Amino acid sequence: MQLIGSSYTLVLGLGIAGMSCARHLLEQGVPVAIADTRSEVAGLAELLTQYPDVNRRFGDMLTGQWVAQASEIVLAPGLAMDHPLLAQARAAGVPIIGEIDLLRRAAPDAQIVAITGTNGKSTVTALTGEMIAATGARVAVGGNLGRPMLDLLQDNADYLVIELSSFQLERAQTFSPRVATCLNMSPDHLDRHGDMQGYYQAKHRIFNGADACVINHDDALSRPLVADAMRIVEFTTGPSDFIRFGIEVIDGAEHVALRFKSVIPLAEIPLVGRHNLANAMAALGIVHALDLDLQQACEGLRAFKGLPHRMRRCGEREGVIFVNDSKGTNEGASVAALQGMLSQSAGRVFLLVGGDGKGADFSLLARAAADPRAVLIGYGRDGQAIVQACNGQGYVETLDQALTSAVEQAQSGDSVVLSPACASFDQFPNFEARGQYFEQLVAEWCQ
Repeated sequence: MQLIGSSYTLVLGLGIAGMSCARHLLEQGVPVAIADTRSEVAGLAELLTQYPDVNRRFGDMLTGQWVAQASEIVLAPGLAMDHPLLAQARAAGVPIIGEIDLLRRAAPDAQIVAITGTNGKSTVTALTGEMIAATGARVAVGGNLGRPMLDLLQDNADYLVIELSSFQLERAQTFSPRVATCLNMSPDHLDRHGDMQGYYQAKHRIFNGADACVINHDDALSRPLVADAMRIVEFTTGPSDFIRFGIEVIDGAEHVALRFKSVIPLAEIPLVGRHNLANAMAALGIVHALDLDLQQACEGLRAFKGLPHRMRRCGEREGVIFVNDSKGTNEGASVAALQGMLSQSAGRVFLLVGGDGKGADFSLLARAAADPRAVLIGYGRDGQAIVQACNGQGYVETLDQALTSAVEQAQSGDSVVLSPACASFDQFPNFEARGQYFEQLVAEWCQ
């Protein structure tokens, strides 16, 4: 392996985002080294076929001293800013950046819509893309959802709609999005950020240099401290006003409204769960902040069926509705799912919860589950602890048994919702596998 020169960019961490950063830099002719803490990396062989001489180190060959030799480090989201491998580099003053910064360097004039939040960000990102496309504009969608953000530059789009995680944001410099939103905030990833303040600070980097912000009026933690310097659009599940999308009863029916005038009837929004109305209004707020035509955009909203494993209706049997919200991997997501379903129907909601609780105390879920129509059934590693925290009964070992218990109790008008409030890793490789398995079980029940 050849020796590394004194001036090169090190891409540290070669997941999907890191690999995209490496390809982008190599295609630009930038001197690059690549590295990963793992010994084996998916997609590496293909990269080396194109760039066989790229400098690289993996696994035990990777040291802090070697990392500190770089002139700049592009750090992948999977590695924390305080990772021990970075200590010498930080001490030496080596700049540490992320893929957002590379995107801005490559496309300083790109019209970026930046979306984050604890819950709902993937749905809002995908929905915003569909709604912008419905206005006739060219749009590319990605980031933490789907395609890496640097890959979006290939589309020559008018707007880049990018979902951003706290991991991506914590290393970003000012990137000046056209519109930014933090949809909501509840405790998550505290093992990475240390506490809620660290998590808040990471999330709110999304507003740095933004032209406009879209604010969830119902969640004070979504409001940036610098909001007065920007154009502001708000949304709420309460009434509308002159700057706020909200819910109004017009001619006997509920509508999403702005300035007290109908934008779209609720009956024409296909998403499941009352909380998804907030997601729809967030997307409407983004479109409005971009000064695009709302009525054209609503055609995209009417056609949007939601993302897999996110409050997707996946079956019905004898009047009982089954909903897959396997993406509900934290307490806030499952609280939103439970409250959304309770507000939408008069029946009981059987909530299947469990897995790896990531240290949450589930006090928020306990308050939501105090509704007499909420029935929690725990399963998996932390399912019993969740049920106990929520003063409930009903623990089984597996998702199969949890679904069986719910079906045996449910009656017409009830719903059964998989929204585990936990990561899946105790019994499933990821939330997708968990959701697919649940839908398979539901399909068998509904035959």
